[in-house]
Amino acid sequence: MDNSGLPVIGFNRVELVVAEDEIERAVAQFNEALGLELPRPHRIQEAPVLSSTDFDRHLELVAPVDGQGPFGEKLRTRGAGQIGPLVWEISDVETARRWLEARGYRIRYEYDSRTGNAQEVEAAVHQLVLDPAQWFGFSVTLMQRFGRPDASPAVTRGRLAGKVAIVTGAARGIGAATARLMIAEGASVVLGDIDADGVRQLAEALGDRAVAQPADVTAEADIAALVQTAKERFGRLDILHNNAVATTPLDTDATGTTDEVWLDTFGVIVMAAVHGCRHAIPVMLETGG
Repeated sequence: MDNSGLPVIGFNRVELVVAEDEIERAVAQFNEALGLELPRPHRIQEAPVLSSTDFDRHLELVAPVDGQGPFGEKLRTRGAGQIGPLVWEISDVETARRWLEARGYRIRYEYDSRTGNAQEVEAAVHQLVLDPAQWFGFSVTLMQRFGRPDASPAVTRGRLAGKVAIVTGAARGIGAATARLMIAEGASVVLGDIDADGVRQLAEALGDRAVAQPADVTAEADIAALVQTAKERFGRLDILHNNAVATTPLDTDATGTTDEVWLDTFGVIVMAAVHGCRHAIPVMLETGG
């Protein structure tokens, strides 16, 4: 089973639910006051919803047409000021689908705007709406964008263009999410983790600017190898993200935890960062990072 997590690029937007007769005024007010670029609301084909979305500033206003649908029900039962789905941007819908299905997560609704009206086609998004019953009552949506130049993870937003990073603990969780975002922003990334299969799978998913390097961060030689891989593969080093951590049920409390557990934890969390800096900083200085 793939343990590297969903192919998340980052959080994209929150949806705010307003009444149909208020959405145009809301768009104008949010744009003027908050510097957003929400377009004129348009109708979603085959759904009783008006929508106005600023993908790059993380907000969508939605309004139920004639009070219909789940948004209309939400306004009727709970009043104004309701929050709709929380939307995470992903790099690949099909990869996400396989990940969800392998773990038994249900896709309640699927929406591909490229099959809709002219405004929807221009937006060019494919969304998987998940079942709130499996997400603690929250409406969670995963979305792949096709309608902008950097929609592909191979084409970047550019804030880290040309930079080279090392991420430890990269096989899953925060480390994997950080690596995905760095790739999306233009960086090349060396993925380090004791889970060799996990980092290899993630590197394959992220493409040519990601390289897997199995590493036990408690071994200084492994950390040195991460730095050497960055230098040899990409020619420089700019960023070191000491993300790897370790947890154990033996870490009980301040008085009951043994010295051995304290030292093991210290080795992963503190000394790994010390060794990382020891080996990374000279290469950063040497290569202009």
